[in-house]
Amino acid sequence: MEKRVRELLFEPLRKNILSAIIPDFVFKSGDQEISAPAQLVRHEDKFQFTLHFNSDRPPLELQSARGGFFNDADKKTIRGQINGEISFRCDDVFPPSTMTTRSRGTSITVLDSDRMHLVAEGTDTMTTNEVRKLIGKTIEEEHQEKAGFTAHLIYHGPKLKMFDAGTEMTTKNDFLGDAASSSADTHQFEAETWEGALIQQGLELHLHLRSREKADVDLSAEEITDMIDRANQAVGFVLGFNPWPAYREVRFDHKVIERWLSPSFDLPTTYLTPVSESMWAHFHVDQANPFHRIIPIITDGLCRISESQRKKLTMLLWHFRAGTIRALPSSTRLLILCAVIDGLMKLIAEARDPEHAATDKTWRKANDVLGFSWDKWTSGIFEVWGKHRHLLAHGWLWLTEELNAQEFFTDHARLGCAFLTFVAAYCGYDGPIMADPFNNRIINIAEIRDVPS
Repeated sequence: MEKRVRELLFEPLRKNILSAIIPDFVFKSGDQEISAPAQLVRHEDKFQFTLHFNSDRPPLELQSARGGFFNDADKKTIRGQINGEISFRCDDVFPPSTMTTRSRGTSITVLDSDRMHLVAEGTDTMTTNEVRKLIGKTIEEEHQEKAGFTAHLIYHGPKLKMFDAGTEMTTKNDFLGDAASSSADTHQFEAETWEGALIQQGLELHLHLRSREKADVDLSAEEITDMIDRANQAVGFVLGFNPWPAYREVRFDHKVIERWLSPSFDLPTTYLTPVSESMWAHFHVDQANPFHRIIPIITDGLCRISESQRKKLTMLLWHFRAGTIRALPSSTRLLILCAVIDGLMKLIAEARDPEHAATDKTWRKANDVLGFSWDKWTSGIFEVWGKHRHLLAHGWLWLTEELNAQEFFTDHARLGCAFLTFVAAYCGYDGPIMADPFNNRIINIAEIRDVPS
Protein backbone atom coordinates (compact mmCIF):
# COMPACT_ATOMS: atom_id res chain seq x y z
CA MET A 1 0.00 0.00 0.00
CA GLU A 2 1.32 3.42 -0.93
CA LYS A 3 2.22 5.71 1.95
CA ARG A 4 -0.23 8.46 0.98
CA VAL A 5 -3.10 5.99 0.61
CA ARG A 6 -2.46 4.80 4.15
CA GLU A 7 -2.10 8.33 5.51
CA LEU A 8 -5.08 9.93 3.76
CA LEU A 9 -7.52 7.01 3.65
CA PHE A 10 -6.64 3.74 5.37
CA GLU A 11 -5.67 5.07 8.82
CA PRO A 12 -8.53 7.62 9.04
CA LEU A 13 -10.92 4.84 7.97
CA ARG A 14 -9.55 2.49 10.61
CA LYS A 15 -9.81 5.12 13.34
CA ASN A 16 -13.25 6.21 12.07
CA ILE A 17 -12.13 9.82 11.75
CA LEU A 18 -12.22 10.09 7.96
CA SER A 19 -13.44 13.50 6.76
CA ALA A 20 -12.51 14.88 3.36
CA ILE A 21 -13.88 17.59 1.08
CA ILE A 22 -14.19 16.56 -2.58
CA PRO A 23 -14.70 19.72 -4.66
CA ASP A 24 -14.71 17.85 -8.00
CA PHE A 25 -17.22 15.12 -7.09
CA VAL A 26 -19.11 13.69 -10.11
CA PHE A 27 -22.27 11.56 -10.15
CA LYS A 28 -22.77 9.64 -13.41
CA SER A 29 -26.22 8.48 -14.43
CA GLY A 30 -26.36 7.09 -17.96
CA ASP A 31 -24.87 9.70 -20.27
CA GLN A 32 -25.43 12.52 -17.79
CA GLU A 33 -22.84 13.75 -15.30
CA ILE A 34 -23.72 15.93 -12.31
CA SER A 35 -20.96 17.80 -10.47
CA ALA A 36 -21.17 19.12 -6.93
CA PRO A 37 -18.89 19.56 -3.89
CA ALA A 38 -19.17 16.67 -1.44
CA GLN A 39 -17.98 15.63 1.98
CA LEU A 40 -16.69 12.10 2.52
CA VAL A 41 -16.90 10.31 5.88
CA ARG A 42 -17.06 6.74 7.12
CA HIS A 43 -20.52 5.79 8.34
CA GLU A 44 -20.47 2.38 10.04
CA ASP A 45 -19.12 0.01 7.34
CA LYS A 46 -19.74 2.30 4.38
CA PHE A 47 -18.30 5.33 2.62
CA GLN A 48 -20.82 8.16 2.89
CA PHE A 49 -20.85 11.14 0.53
CA THR A 50 -22.91 14.25 1.33
CA LEU A 51 -23.49 16.38 -1.78
CA HIS A 52 -24.27 20.09 -1.43
CA PHE A 53 -26.37 22.07 -3.92
CA ASN A 54 -27.08 25.81 -4.18
CA SER A 55 -30.73 25.14 -4.98
CA ASP A 56 -33.74 24.26 -2.90
CA ARG A 57 -33.87 20.79 -4.45
CA PRO A 58 -31.13 18.53 -5.89
CA PRO A 59 -31.19 17.61 -9.59
CA LEU A 60 -33.94 15.14 -10.43
CA GLU A 61 -31.48 12.20 -10.69
CA LEU A 62 -30.34 12.89 -7.12
CA GLN A 63 -33.70 13.34 -5.47
CA SER A 64 -34.65 10.58 -3.05
CA ALA A 65 -36.43 7.61 -4.56
CA ARG A 66 -39.93 6.87 -3.37
CA GLY A 67 -41.08 3.27 -3.17
CA GLY A 68 -39.87 0.24 -5.11
CA PHE A 69 -36.72 -1.86 -4.78
CA PHE A 70 -33.27 -1.51 -6.34
CA ASN A 71 -31.17 -4.15 -8.08
CA ASP A 72 -27.71 -4.18 -9.64
CA ALA A 73 -29.02 -2.51 -12.80
CA ASP A 74 -29.82 0.59 -10.73
CA LYS A 75 -26.25 1.10 -9.51
CA LYS A 76 -24.54 4.35 -10.49
CA THR A 77 -20.92 5.48 -10.68
CA ILE A 78 -19.31 8.34 -8.78
CA ARG A 79 -15.77 9.70 -8.96
CA GLY A 80 -13.53 12.39 -7.52
CA GLN A 81 -10.18 13.10 -5.86
CA ILE A 82 -9.01 12.89 -2.25
CA ASN A 83 -6.84 15.85 -1.29
CA GLY A 84 -6.29 16.56 -4.97
CA GLU A 85 -3.94 13.59 -5.34
CA ILE A 86 -5.78 10.25 -5.01
CA SER A 87 -8.37 9.64 -7.71
CA PHE A 88 -11.22 7.28 -6.83
CA ARG A 89 -14.30 5.68 -8.36
CA CYS A 90 -17.25 3.87 -6.79
CA ASP A 91 -19.42 1.64 -8.99
CA ASP A 92 -21.91 0.36 -6.42
CA VAL A 93 -23.88 3.50 -5.60
CA PHE A 94 -27.68 3.26 -5.56
CA PRO A 95 -29.92 6.29 -6.11
CA PRO A 96 -30.31 8.28 -2.87
CA SER A 97 -32.89 7.42 -0.26
CA THR A 98 -32.30 10.63 1.70
CA MET A 99 -32.29 14.30 0.75
CA THR A 100 -32.82 17.45 2.77
CA THR A 101 -34.03 20.89 1.73
CA ARG A 102 -32.51 23.52 3.98
CA SER A 103 -33.23 27.20 4.61
CA ARG A 104 -31.78 29.88 2.32
CA GLY A 105 -32.42 27.78 -0.77
CA THR A 106 -29.83 25.02 -0.40
CA SER A 107 -30.17 21.22 -0.31
CA ILE A 108 -28.12 18.08 0.30
CA THR A 109 -28.20 14.47 -0.87
CA VAL A 110 -26.49 11.49 0.77
CA LEU A 111 -24.93 8.59 -1.19
CA ASP A 112 -23.36 5.40 0.18
CA SER A 113 -20.75 2.98 -1.18
CA ASP A 114 -19.18 -0.23 0.12
CA ARG A 115 -16.05 -0.11 -2.00
CA MET A 116 -13.79 2.69 -3.25
CA HIS A 117 -11.64 1.88 -6.27
CA LEU A 118 -8.36 3.81 -6.43
CA VAL A 119 -7.80 4.77 -10.06
CA ALA A 120 -4.44 3.69 -11.49
CA GLU A 121 -2.34 6.57 -12.81
CA GLY A 122 1.19 7.12 -14.11
CA THR A 123 3.40 4.02 -14.18
CA ASP A 124 0.65 1.99 -12.48
CA THR A 125 -1.09 1.90 -15.88
CA MET A 126 2.02 0.48 -17.61
CA THR A 127 3.22 -3.07 -18.17
CA THR A 128 6.68 -4.22 -17.15
CA ASN A 129 8.09 -3.69 -20.64
CA GLU A 130 6.57 -0.22 -20.89
CA VAL A 131 8.14 0.80 -17.58
CA ARG A 132 11.50 -0.58 -18.63
CA LYS A 133 11.34 1.38 -21.89
CA LEU A 134 10.43 4.49 -19.94
CA ILE A 135 13.59 4.21 -17.83
CA GLY A 136 15.79 3.40 -20.83
CA LYS A 137 16.21 -0.38 -20.64
CA THR A 138 17.21 -2.13 -23.85
CA ILE A 139 15.12 -4.64 -25.82
CA GLU A 140 17.44 -7.50 -24.86
CA GLU A 141 16.94 -6.81 -21.15
CA GLU A 142 13.16 -6.72 -21.58
CA HIS A 143 12.99 -10.36 -22.60
CA GLN A 144 14.97 -11.52 -19.57
CA GLU A 145 12.07 -10.82 -17.21
CA LYS A 146 8.88 -12.86 -17.43
CA ALA A 147 5.57 -11.17 -16.74
CA GLY A 148 3.84 -12.29 -13.55
CA PHE A 149 1.33 -11.14 -10.99
CA THR A 150 1.35 -9.89 -7.41
CA ALA A 151 -1.49 -9.33 -4.99
CA HIS A 152 -1.73 -7.67 -1.58
CA LEU A 153 -4.77 -7.98 0.68
CA ILE A 154 -5.13 -6.56 4.20
CA TYR A 155 -7.57 -7.98 6.75
CA HIS A 156 -8.13 -6.12 10.01
CA GLY A 157 -8.76 -8.19 13.13
CA PRO A 158 -7.90 -11.86 12.40
CA LYS A 159 -4.90 -13.51 14.02
CA LEU A 160 -2.41 -15.83 12.34
CA LYS A 161 -2.01 -19.28 13.91
CA MET A 162 0.88 -20.74 11.90
CA PHE A 163 4.38 -19.25 11.98
CA ASP A 164 7.29 -20.63 9.95
CA ALA A 165 9.12 -17.41 9.07
CA GLY A 166 9.58 -13.94 10.48
CA THR A 167 10.68 -10.36 10.13
CA GLU A 168 14.10 -9.07 11.15
CA MET A 169 14.63 -5.37 11.77
CA THR A 170 17.95 -3.58 12.22
CA THR A 171 18.23 -0.14 13.76
CA LYS A 172 21.36 1.99 13.80
CA ASN A 173 22.21 4.60 16.41
CA ASP A 174 25.32 6.80 16.25
CA PHE A 175 26.01 6.16 19.95
CA LEU A 176 24.65 2.65 20.56
CA GLY A 177 25.54 1.16 17.19
CA ASP A 178 23.49 -1.49 15.40
CA ALA A 179 20.69 -3.41 17.10
CA ALA A 180 18.67 -6.23 15.52
CA SER A 181 15.30 -7.62 16.52
CA SER A 182 13.21 -10.37 14.99
CA SER A 183 9.72 -11.76 15.37
CA ALA A 184 7.95 -14.87 14.12
CA ASP A 185 5.05 -13.29 12.26
CA THR A 186 4.86 -15.04 8.89
CA HIS A 187 3.39 -18.19 7.34
CA GLN A 188 4.62 -19.15 3.87
CA PHE A 189 2.97 -21.53 1.41
CA GLU A 190 3.21 -22.40 -2.26
CA ALA A 191 1.24 -24.03 -5.03
CA GLU A 192 2.43 -25.27 -8.40
CA THR A 193 2.36 -21.89 -10.15
CA TRP A 194 2.11 -19.34 -7.32
CA GLU A 195 3.28 -18.72 -3.77
CA GLY A 196 2.09 -16.67 -0.86
CA ALA A 197 2.64 -15.50 2.67
CA LEU A 198 0.50 -14.31 5.56
CA ILE A 199 2.18 -11.66 7.71
CA GLN A 200 0.83 -10.44 11.04
CA GLN A 201 1.40 -6.74 11.69
CA GLY A 202 -0.45 -5.78 14.85
CA LEU A 203 -4.18 -5.98 14.14
CA GLU A 204 -3.52 -6.20 10.41
CA LEU A 205 -3.12 -9.54 8.66
CA HIS A 206 -1.44 -9.11 5.27
CA LEU A 207 -1.85 -11.66 2.49
CA HIS A 208 0.78 -11.49 -0.25
CA LEU A 209 0.51 -13.62 -3.38
CA ARG A 210 2.75 -13.78 -6.44
CA SER A 211 3.55 -16.01 -9.38
CA ARG A 212 6.52 -18.32 -8.91
CA GLU A 213 9.62 -17.24 -10.83
CA LYS A 214 10.30 -20.54 -12.57
CA ALA A 215 6.68 -21.58 -13.06
CA ASP A 216 5.65 -22.06 -16.66
CA VAL A 217 2.26 -20.39 -16.48
CA ASP A 218 0.28 -18.28 -18.90
CA LEU A 219 -2.82 -17.01 -17.11
CA SER A 220 -5.14 -14.23 -18.16
CA ALA A 221 -6.00 -11.34 -15.85
CA GLU A 222 -9.43 -12.93 -15.27
CA GLU A 223 -7.86 -16.28 -14.29
CA ILE A 224 -5.49 -14.55 -11.90
CA THR A 225 -8.34 -12.62 -10.29
CA ASP A 226 -10.28 -15.87 -9.88
CA MET A 227 -7.27 -17.55 -8.23
CA ILE A 228 -6.88 -14.63 -5.82
CA ASP A 229 -10.60 -14.80 -4.99
CA ARG A 230 -10.19 -18.50 -4.17
CA ALA A 231 -7.08 -17.88 -2.06
CA ASN A 232 -9.01 -15.17 -0.22
CA GLN A 233 -11.79 -17.67 0.58
CA ALA A 234 -9.25 -20.31 1.63
CA VAL A 235 -7.56 -17.97 4.11
CA GLY A 236 -10.92 -17.06 5.63
CA PHE A 237 -11.84 -20.74 5.92
CA VAL A 238 -8.56 -21.77 7.55
CA LEU A 239 -8.43 -18.90 10.06
CA GLY A 240 -12.17 -18.66 10.75
CA PHE A 241 -13.29 -15.21 9.56
CA ASN A 242 -15.32 -13.67 6.76
CA PRO A 243 -12.66 -12.85 4.15
CA TRP A 244 -13.59 -9.22 3.64
CA PRO A 245 -10.33 -7.30 3.09
CA ALA A 246 -10.08 -3.62 3.95
CA TYR A 247 -7.57 -3.22 1.10
CA ARG A 248 -6.90 -5.22 -2.04
CA GLU A 249 -4.41 -4.60 -4.83
CA VAL A 250 -3.73 -6.85 -7.82
CA ARG A 251 -1.04 -6.27 -10.42
CA PHE A 252 -0.58 -8.23 -13.64
CA ASP A 253 2.68 -7.65 -15.49
CA HIS A 254 3.22 -4.67 -13.14
CA LYS A 255 0.01 -2.97 -14.30
CA VAL A 256 -2.63 -2.36 -11.63
CA ILE A 257 -5.78 -4.23 -12.62
CA GLU A 258 -7.56 -3.89 -9.28
CA ARG A 259 -7.05 -1.66 -6.23
CA TRP A 260 -9.71 -0.75 -3.71
CA LEU A 261 -10.55 0.05 -0.10
CA SER A 262 -13.52 -1.06 1.97
CA PRO A 263 -14.41 0.01 5.55
CA SER A 264 -14.26 -3.63 6.78
CA PHE A 265 -12.43 -3.40 10.09
CA ASP A 266 -12.41 -5.42 13.33
CA LEU A 267 -13.42 -8.64 11.57
CA PRO A 268 -14.61 -11.17 14.18
CA THR A 269 -13.27 -14.72 14.18
CA THR A 270 -14.97 -17.93 15.21
CA TYR A 271 -13.52 -20.41 17.68
CA LEU A 272 -14.37 -23.18 15.21
CA THR A 273 -11.42 -23.37 12.83
CA PRO A 274 -9.74 -26.30 11.07
CA VAL A 275 -6.32 -25.39 12.52
CA SER A 276 -4.91 -24.17 15.81
CA GLU A 277 -1.59 -22.96 17.19
CA SER A 278 -1.12 -26.24 19.07
CA MET A 279 -1.64 -28.15 15.82
CA TRP A 280 1.01 -26.00 14.21
CA ALA A 281 3.42 -26.74 17.05
CA HIS A 282 2.70 -30.46 16.67
CA PHE A 283 3.18 -30.66 12.89
CA HIS A 284 5.75 -27.90 12.49
CA VAL A 285 8.72 -30.20 11.86
CA ASP A 286 6.76 -32.59 9.61
CA GLN A 287 7.22 -30.59 6.42
CA ALA A 288 5.71 -33.34 4.26
CA ASN A 289 2.39 -33.18 6.11
CA PRO A 290 -0.47 -31.68 4.03
CA PHE A 291 -1.19 -29.41 7.01
CA HIS A 292 1.58 -27.11 5.73
CA ARG A 293 -0.25 -26.73 2.40
CA ILE A 294 -3.84 -26.45 3.59
CA ILE A 295 -4.32 -22.95 2.12
CA PRO A 296 -3.12 -23.78 -1.44
CA ILE A 297 -4.92 -27.16 -1.30
CA ILE A 298 -8.24 -25.46 -0.46
CA THR A 299 -7.54 -22.78 -3.07
CA ASP A 300 -6.93 -25.33 -5.82
CA GLY A 301 -9.86 -27.44 -4.61
CA LEU A 302 -12.25 -24.53 -5.03
CA CYS A 303 -11.15 -24.33 -8.67
CA ARG A 304 -12.50 -27.85 -9.26
CA ILE A 305 -15.92 -26.83 -7.96
CA SER A 306 -18.27 -25.13 -10.41
CA GLU A 307 -18.83 -21.41 -9.97
CA SER A 308 -22.47 -21.89 -8.96
CA GLN A 309 -21.54 -24.51 -6.34
CA ARG A 310 -18.76 -22.27 -5.06
CA LYS A 311 -21.20 -19.40 -4.52
CA LYS A 312 -23.46 -21.71 -2.51
CA LEU A 313 -20.50 -22.90 -0.43
CA THR A 314 -19.44 -19.30 0.24
CA MET A 315 -22.95 -18.49 1.46
CA LEU A 316 -22.95 -21.55 3.76
CA LEU A 317 -19.60 -20.50 5.24
CA TRP A 318 -20.95 -17.00 5.86
CA HIS A 319 -23.96 -18.41 7.74
CA PHE A 320 -21.70 -20.84 9.59
CA ARG A 321 -19.53 -18.01 10.96
CA ALA A 322 -22.58 -15.88 11.75
CA GLY A 323 -24.03 -18.77 13.72
CA THR A 324 -21.07 -18.91 16.10
CA ILE A 325 -21.60 -15.41 17.52
CA ARG A 326 -21.77 -15.82 21.29
CA ALA A 327 -24.42 -13.11 21.65
CA LEU A 328 -26.96 -15.39 19.98
CA PRO A 329 -29.08 -17.76 22.11
CA SER A 330 -27.72 -21.30 22.32
CA SER A 331 -30.74 -22.68 20.49
CA THR A 332 -30.24 -20.23 17.59
CA ARG A 333 -26.57 -21.09 17.29
CA LEU A 334 -27.31 -24.80 17.12
CA LEU A 335 -30.20 -24.29 14.71
CA ILE A 336 -28.02 -22.32 12.28
CA LEU A 337 -25.26 -24.91 12.57
CA CYS A 338 -27.66 -27.79 11.87
CA ALA A 339 -29.07 -25.90 8.87
CA VAL A 340 -25.68 -25.19 7.28
CA ILE A 341 -24.55 -28.80 7.72
CA ASP A 342 -27.75 -30.01 6.08
CA GLY A 343 -27.27 -27.47 3.29
CA LEU A 344 -23.69 -28.64 2.79
CA MET A 345 -24.82 -32.24 2.47
CA LYS A 346 -27.31 -31.19 -0.21
CA LEU A 347 -24.59 -29.22 -1.98
CA ILE A 348 -22.14 -32.13 -2.01
CA ALA A 349 -24.84 -34.61 -3.01
CA GLU A 350 -25.99 -32.16 -5.73
CA ALA A 351 -29.58 -32.34 -4.54
CA ARG A 352 -31.65 -29.99 -6.72
CA ASP A 353 -35.29 -30.67 -5.84
CA PRO A 354 -36.32 -29.50 -2.34
CA GLU A 355 -39.39 -31.73 -2.51
CA HIS A 356 -37.39 -34.87 -3.23
CA ALA A 357 -34.31 -34.55 -1.05
CA ALA A 358 -34.74 -37.21 1.63
CA THR A 359 -32.37 -36.41 4.49
CA ASP A 360 -30.98 -39.91 5.07
CA LYS A 361 -30.38 -40.57 1.37
CA THR A 362 -28.85 -37.12 0.87
CA TRP A 363 -26.41 -37.59 3.74
CA ARG A 364 -25.40 -41.05 2.54
CA LYS A 365 -24.87 -39.81 -1.01
CA ALA A 366 -22.73 -36.89 0.21
CA ASN A 367 -20.80 -39.35 2.40
CA ASP A 368 -20.12 -41.55 -0.64
CA VAL A 369 -19.05 -38.56 -2.75
CA LEU A 370 -16.46 -37.67 -0.10
CA GLY A 371 -15.42 -41.31 0.27
CA PHE A 372 -16.00 -41.33 4.03
CA SER A 373 -16.78 -44.39 6.11
CA TRP A 374 -20.39 -44.10 7.28
CA ASP A 375 -19.98 -46.53 10.16
CA LYS A 376 -16.57 -45.28 11.27
CA TRP A 377 -17.36 -41.54 11.44
CA THR A 378 -20.30 -40.00 9.58
CA SER A 379 -23.06 -41.96 11.34
CA GLY A 380 -22.03 -40.50 14.71
CA ILE A 381 -22.20 -36.96 13.31
CA PHE A 382 -25.57 -37.72 11.72
CA GLU A 383 -26.93 -38.92 15.07
CA VAL A 384 -25.83 -35.81 17.00
CA TRP A 385 -27.07 -33.56 14.19
CA GLY A 386 -30.47 -35.29 14.13
CA LYS A 387 -30.86 -35.07 17.89
CA HIS A 388 -30.78 -31.28 17.78
CA ARG A 389 -32.04 -30.46 14.30
CA HIS A 390 -35.42 -32.14 14.55
CA LEU A 391 -36.29 -30.54 17.90
CA LEU A 392 -35.10 -27.08 16.89
CA ALA A 393 -36.74 -27.12 13.47
CA HIS A 394 -40.07 -27.90 15.10
CA GLY A 395 -39.88 -25.13 17.64
CA TRP A 396 -38.64 -26.92 20.77
CA LEU A 397 -36.13 -24.14 21.39
CA TRP A 398 -36.35 -24.24 25.16
CA LEU A 399 -35.06 -27.82 25.24
CA THR A 400 -31.72 -26.63 23.85
CA GLU A 401 -31.66 -23.72 26.29
CA GLU A 402 -32.07 -26.27 29.09
CA LEU A 403 -28.95 -28.19 28.08
CA ASN A 404 -26.09 -27.89 30.53
CA ALA A 405 -23.10 -25.89 29.28
CA GLN A 406 -20.86 -28.91 28.81
CA GLU A 407 -23.37 -30.79 26.64
CA PHE A 408 -24.09 -27.72 24.51
CA PHE A 409 -20.45 -26.83 23.86
CA THR A 410 -19.49 -30.47 23.28
CA ASP A 411 -22.18 -30.98 20.64
CA HIS A 412 -21.78 -27.52 19.12
CA ALA A 413 -18.02 -27.99 18.74
CA ARG A 414 -18.42 -31.53 17.38
CA LEU A 415 -20.92 -30.46 14.74
CA GLY A 416 -18.93 -27.33 13.89
CA CYS A 417 -15.70 -29.27 13.40
CA ALA A 418 -17.61 -31.86 11.36
CA PHE A 419 -18.85 -29.09 9.06
CA LEU A 420 -15.25 -27.91 8.58
CA THR A 421 -14.13 -31.47 7.91
CA PHE A 422 -16.80 -31.93 5.23
CA VAL A 423 -15.81 -28.64 3.56
CA ALA A 424 -12.07 -29.42 3.67
CA ALA A 425 -12.62 -32.89 2.18
CA TYR A 426 -14.93 -31.44 -0.47
CA CYS A 427 -12.04 -29.15 -1.48
CA GLY A 428 -9.55 -32.03 -1.66
CA TYR A 429 -7.78 -31.69 1.70
CA ASP A 430 -6.84 -35.05 3.26
CA GLY A 431 -4.68 -34.06 6.21
CA PRO A 432 -5.14 -33.41 9.95
CA ILE A 433 -7.98 -31.19 11.09
CA MET A 434 -9.41 -30.03 14.40
CA ALA A 435 -12.11 -32.33 15.82
CA ASP A 436 -12.52 -30.91 19.34
CA PRO A 437 -11.06 -27.48 20.20
CA PHE A 438 -11.74 -27.89 23.94
CA ASN A 439 -9.80 -31.15 24.31
CA ASN A 440 -7.41 -30.31 21.47
CA ARG A 441 -8.37 -33.50 19.63
CA ILE A 442 -7.32 -33.91 16.00
CA ILE A 443 -8.44 -36.33 13.33
CA ASN A 444 -6.81 -37.16 10.02
CA ILE A 445 -9.27 -36.99 7.14
CA ALA A 446 -7.45 -39.79 5.31
CA GLU A 447 -8.16 -42.08 8.27
CA ILE A 448 -11.96 -41.66 8.10
CA ARG A 449 -12.07 -42.63 4.46
CA ASP A 450 -13.85 -45.82 3.52
CA VAL A 451 -10.93 -48.10 2.65
CA PRO A 452 -12.01 -50.93 0.30
CA SER A 453 -11.52 -54.40 1.75
